[in-house]
Amino acid sequence: ESGSVLLTPGGDTSVYIKVIAENTTIVNYYNVTIYRSSSDADLTSVLSQTPGSVGGGDGSTTGNAITWSISVANAVDVLDLSDIVAATGATVNLYSDDAFSLNEDASISLAEGGSTIAYIKVISEDTSTTNYYAVTINRAAA
Repeated sequence: ESGSVLLTPGGDTSVYIKVIAENTTIVNYYNVTIYRSSSDADLTSVLSQTPGSVGGGDGSTTGNAITWSISVANAVDVLDLSDIVAATGATVNLYSDDAFSLNEDASISLAEGGSTIAYIKVISEDTSTTNYYAVTINRAAA
């Protein structure tokens, strides 16, 4: 008996294996858990906001970034790396320039009563996919 098993991306899959000795007198059963890394490099939320509008490119290069636009209250004056949520297991980098070269690592100040663009790179858990995002954050005036 044999078959194939569909592995769940970004999760565990239990596989049950039956092994029969050549003389057929000994049979052993095994439960093996296989983890398959995810190729998901999606951005989920920024400052607990999902995009008010999505546009731009396909996100495959810095010059073709996916664009988001969100609005936040005046009390929100900074974007920290910890304020960005992406696909499970993905790596997130925060930049302050459209070349995605100035890595802020910590935070970007948001313009009061104006807009600030945060540049975010998301690399999938299995490192096969990288998406680039340009997120316009509109901060309310006082």
